[in-house]
Amino acid sequence: MNESNALRILNLPGNYLSGSLLDCWIHGQNLIYLNLRSNQLSGQIPKSIGHLINLNWLFLDYNNLSGEIPQSFQNCTSLIFLDLGNNSLSGSIPTWLGESLENLRGISLHHNAFKGNIPLQLCQLRDLSFLDFSFNSLSGPIPLCINNFFPMAEKEAEIVQEAFSIYRYDRLKSRMWKLGINYFLDKSMDLSHNMLSGEIPREVTTLIGLTHLNLSNNYLKGAIPCDIGVMKSLNSLDLSSNQLSGTIPSGISDVTYLEELNLSYNNLSGKVPSPNNFSAHAFIGNHNLCGPPLTKNCSANESLEKTECNSDRKSEGQNDGIQEKEHRHGFDPFKEKPSFYISVAIGFFTGFWGFWATLVFCKSWRHAYFCFLGNMGDKICVCVVVTTARLRRKFQRDQVVE
Repeated sequence: MNESNALRILNLPGNYLSGSLLDCWIHGQNLIYLNLRSNQLSGQIPKSIGHLINLNWLFLDYNNLSGEIPQSFQNCTSLIFLDLGNNSLSGSIPTWLGESLENLRGISLHHNAFKGNIPLQLCQLRDLSFLDFSFNSLSGPIPLCINNFFPMAEKEAEIVQEAFSIYRYDRLKSRMWKLGINYFLDKSMDLSHNMLSGEIPREVTTLIGLTHLNLSNNYLKGAIPCDIGVMKSLNSLDLSSNQLSGTIPSGISDVTYLEELNLSYNNLSGKVPSPNNFSAHAFIGNHNLCGPPLTKNCSANESLEKTECNSDRKSEGQNDGIQEKEHRHGFDPFKEKPSFYISVAIGFFTGFWGFWATLVFCKSWRHAYFCFLGNMGDKICVCVVVTTARLRRKFQRDQVVE
């Protein structure tokens, strides 16, 4: 087939396609856009999709697909957006998603049966702007390295302009970009309805470009990060149905564009920050919260609890602040440890052999050193004998006197 006439777009969403996906994708190497979402497809995803080496957009969501994500997907190194949501896929999230598909800007695996931890290798996807792992069975902590998702830490105009510049010289790819522009504009992270545990990492507050953050219905504990107020692009924030404690940071009132807030059903306490334009439903299920819009009035002590975040941050000391800044700028102290151990080993080797090498190769120094040791040994023996004799005589005199 003439390459100019080869199929590059296959867009069949919302039909009644059923049965298994045919395992014939070895012939679709020129395909850029594949959309089979909202059909009735079943069975496993065929391995031959790994031959679509030029594929940018893949939508297989809202079907009945099962099994694991084929390992052959790691050959699709041109993938920009991968949507396998709302199927019956299982297994763990592959580590190679972050290791091989470095061009990924969006991943959607919601409403499946994935389990295990969120792999740290995903943090290698530095261009990621959309992440949806909601409604699975993922466990373990939220990776601290999520601040590596640079587009989530940039303003909206910057990421959209940068994304469009990739395709502006290719009319077909430019069209594909326009079809998926909402995924670039909607910088979102949804990890809700899983079994994630641990604390909300402070690193999440560096993602100042996020418009939607949903961590609800997990087993997260600890305090809401005090810096939450710097995430001024947030349009919705849902931390409900966890085990969060402490006070609500006052900075949350500074999030100008926040239209949807849900902190319900946690163990939060103290006064609800003001001003706020949210209904009581955003805070219900926290029996120790008080102040408008809740009906419970605050006592004097509860009103003072709003300074808890500030006092906690001061008590952590200046060193902790320095470490956080270094981590945000890509400095990882754990990565520096090998060089520390190497320097210690070099110092020990130099000092040890610097001393013993002189004794091995210099006869006069060696003779003098061992004579010195011999004399010191003799002096110590004489001192011990003399001291012992004196103590014995003194003990005998004391007995005679008695």
